Amino acid sequence: LVCEGGGVLNAALLRGGLVDELHVTIAPIVCGGRSAPTLADGLGAARLAGADRLRLRLMTRRRAGDELFLVYRVARGGGAGGRALQKISACVGPRQSV
Repeated sequence: LVCEGGGVLNAALLRGGLVDELHVTIAPIVCGGRSAPTLADGLGAARLAGADRLRLRLMTRRRAGDELFLVYRVARGGGAGGRALQKISACVGPRQSV
């Protein structure tokens, strides 16, 4: 199942442990500000030390022009525990299909 629902839905799926794979596109553009969309929107943490962490393992990478296409697998201690396979795609840059 591919999920391209946006940062709020992505954050809920990540918090719920329902993500097995993460697809990220990095493009040569920077968008910033407090209201800029992120891969996983939500309350976040005041400090990096208090942030939830998700361990990822890089599976594939591909470059097309100035863009990088990365595929990560979520590192888990055991199996998927019967969870449905979820895949989150994120585009950071000119294409805003987060």
